[in-house]
Amino acid sequence: MGVAAFARDHVLHGDDAYAGPFDRYRDIERDQGLTASFQGRGIDVPVPYMMGDRDTAQAMRGVPEPVEALPGIVPRPRAGTVLPGRGHWTRQEHPRRSTPHCRTFLAHLKEDG
Repeated sequence: MGVAAFARDHVLHGDDAYAGPFDRYRDIERDQGLTASFQGRGIDVPVPYMMGDRDTAQAMRGVPEPVEALPGIVPRPRAGTVLPGRGHWTRQEHPRRSTPHCRTFLAHLKEDG
């Protein structure tokens, strides 16, 4: 899904095109309450890491090196992938180029049992 697809979707939905996603970010306090039972828990399943080299999340305050910080958050990370020319939404920006990385991750899960 490229920029043209996002533009078409925006035209179809008008001013409400991004209301849902933005409303989720505005409701962060509610999320913290709903996930309180998970505080202190890590992610204990295998997790792939994929981001674009243009992802602004790389510059998050407090996490200067997100890839290096992963083992402290995700004890079983799989090899990470930084995809050239992509931003934060790698699957939406370039699905044909991202899908092989997802398939490789899933194939390794099958191999690991």
